[in-house]
Amino acid sequence: MDIPELLKENRSAILKEWKERTLATYPIDATQFLKKQKDPFANPVGHKLSLGLEEAFDGLFHDKHEVKLDFLADFMRVRAVQDFTPSRAVAFLFELKGIVREKLRKELAKLKDQDLYELDSRVDRLALTGFDLYAESKAKLAEIRLAEVKNAVYNALAKANLVCELPEASGSGQEAENRASEETET
Repeated sequence: MDIPELLKENRSAILKEWKERTLATYPIDATQFLKKQKDPFANPVGHKLSLGLEEAFDGLFHDKHEVKLDFLADFMRVRAVQDFTPSRAVAFLFELKGIVREKLRKELAKLKDQDLYELDSRVDRLALTGFDLYAESKAKLAEIRLAEVKNAVYNALAKANLVCELPEASGSGQEAENRASEETET
């Protein structure tokens, strides 16, 4: 039996543990809410997490890269807003390797090292993609916050009547330069 078959056979047990460990990365009160609230509209993070972990798991040995990226992009955006550190934001992805080893210890002992290496490589690539998506989300948040600060400053200056519009320069830069030199000569 190979790793994809083992994963398929033990899917529910592995996913249950993976979800538990991922939820454990949140504060206790948030974890309780995420576990108990089943309504996808009242608990979009928990709902996305459950579906996303399933998609990522199922896609590990299939060419469903775009599915994993959709889940990861959404989930990393949420984690960026929640101010997870980069390592904490993606750690749940690396957890999958340990969970598989714990749940399938006996079966994995019978497999070739190459098979386990392939699983590790796929999980690592998934985690690295998650890190990239988290970094993109943090950069976008920083851009949004900077724009908000700029708008707030502009609005404060405008309220204080300290903003004036600059007249538009007509013509090319050379014409403006010629006018400036003519003015200094006279």
